[in-house]
Amino acid sequence: MEQNQTSQTQAVQVNSDLIIQQYQEEQFRLNTELMKYKAYSRQLEETVIQLDQEVKAAEERHQNQVKETNKFKNQFKKQQTNNRNNPKQHGQPKR
Repeated sequence: MEQNQTSQTQAVQVNSDLIIQQYQEEQFRLNTELMKYKAYSRQLEETVIQLDQEVKAAEERHQNQVKETNKFKNQFKKQQTNNRNNPKQHGQPKR
């Protein structure tokens, strides 16, 4: 009977060791997955920062283009106003 109990105890121990080993393997697998996701998350954060910088640069370029366009429009309006106020008499005979 004592031998039977010893066999049962050994079987329980082997089963426990197997469960612990499976748990550790699963824990390792999950930690590996977690590390992959953390690395991917860092990449995404870096991409977001880069895109944010690109958007800001594009907005700045756009604002500069708008300023240049407005400057050109104002110069053009002044030129048109000057032309209306000082009409040139091309093609007219000199006296």
